[in-house]
Parts: sequence; C-alpha cells; structure tokens
Amino acid sequence: MRLAFLATTSLLLAACAALTFSDTPAQALARDRWRSCDHFVTLRLDRIEPSGRVLLSGKETEGPAARECMQAALAEQKRKGAEISSDPGLVIQYSGGAGRY
Repeated sequence: MRLAFLATTSLLLAACAALTFSDTPAQALARDRWRSCDHFVTLRLDRIEPSGRVLLSGKETEGPAARECMQAALAEQKRKGAEISSDPGLVIQYSGGAGRY
C-alpha cells in the first residue's frame, strides 16, 4: 500500500514538473525567433516570458539590428501560418538602463 502511494506521488510530481518546465506555444515561437537571431555577440538571452516577450541584455550598439532580425523572424513565422495575435515584444536591458523595441 505504501509503495503504491509513493509510486503514485512520484508520477504526479513528475507530471507537474513536466507541465511547469515546458514552454507555452508563444514561448516556443519566441525561442525559434531568437535562435534565428542569436548571432549578436554583445546580446544575451535572459528569458522568454509565457506571453512570448523576449528579454535580452547587452550593449546598445546591436539593439536596432537585433530588433530588425526579430521582426523579420516574426514576419516569417506569420507568413508560414503561425498563430501570433500581436507582436509579443522585445526588451533589451542595456548597461545604462532598459530599452524597449
């Protein structure tokens, strides 16, 4: 009886962990966009929010080019039929403050 309880509890915890650590559809699309734009040496991915908003940190010099790349990747996803209701946004934290593109 105790073994069955432990096994059931373990399975339940594993299932919850899988749900907790899996990306939302918006995060998966954002991660794909970032992968196609992950060539800026001074920018680093901090996190992708469940809404799909991407948060980066780094130097201001590559911010505009990163924004253009992410917008192009977003347009390509939409062209291929991805369901994206609006631009999820991109936030770049510069050493002197935050900039939203």
